[in-house]
Amino acid sequence: MPVVRTVRGPVPADDLKIVLPHEHLIMGLNADQILDDTEEVAMELKAFAAGGGGAVVEMTNIGMGRDVGALVEISERSGVHVIAGTGLYFQKYYPAWVHGATIDEITDRFVQEAQVGIDGTGVRPGILGEIGTSGVMTANEIKVLRAAARAQLATGLALSTHTDMGFGGLEQLEVLLAEGVRPDRIIIGHQDLHDLDEVRVAILKRGAYLQLDTFGKGRYRSDEARCADVVKLVGMGYGNRLLLSLDISRKAYLRCHGGCGYVHLTERIVPRLRELGVSQVDIDQMVRRNPAEVLSLPN
Repeated sequence: MPVVRTVRGPVPADDLKIVLPHEHLIMGLNADQILDDTEEVAMELKAFAAGGGGAVVEMTNIGMGRDVGALVEISERSGVHVIAGTGLYFQKYYPAWVHGATIDEITDRFVQEAQVGIDGTGVRPGILGEIGTSGVMTANEIKVLRAAARAQLATGLALSTHTDMGFGGLEQLEVLLAEGVRPDRIIIGHQDLHDLDEVRVAILKRGAYLQLDTFGKGRYRSDEARCADVVKLVGMGYGNRLLLSLDISRKAYLRCHGGCGYVHLTERIVPRLRELGVSQVDIDQMVRRNPAEVLSLPN
């Protein structure tokens, strides 16, 4: 039976329920992007679980303030499965050692975490991500992308990307495919931050997963526009390659601080998609089966 690797150990992929495939629970990226209260986050994840939520993919990685001990605590307190990530964000946030490291050295770091555990904890990541690039990919970012690709081939973990305002996803995909990664192990992120249908369709035609993961962030685009994107892409037959999430990345996005919270997908977006004519079968495909499939590893 396929399993998903969580911070508390492997669980059957069928046990995940509704999944948020691109989130942050604990984070210390900069003065603005901070999540540091395990009690608040656990409380909000309990509300997510009450609405059918079962798992969250936590994309805070090397250099972003990752704390897997806190993730274990949050998972235990909330009852929600948490999948941790390994990887590097984008060049602005690279630790100093990355700039002089070779592709093989970076690959080895990712593989070591995947095989042995993160920071001596024994907690193993269940995904490579979020692997990021800037508006124009730098040489170091291409190096890290290639290292992540090679780590994917060595570990089998899915590889999830960060794009700059949604741009650069096709370029990321070409680098990863050139390294030999299967498209069905690749998730191209933040593809609801732009309105370029031709880019989204080009990614989907290559067989990668397309992640629409900034629902609730109205300062970029409206949720109504994002929902319209989903309706259009499902109507084109791509429901089996879509992933939906929120990318909670600062305290202001938590419900207890006036934001939409982790419940936004289940309480607001899923009902709106039903109103727009998306079938329950297609909704389950996007929020349950697709994430379970891409996160799955052989038992």
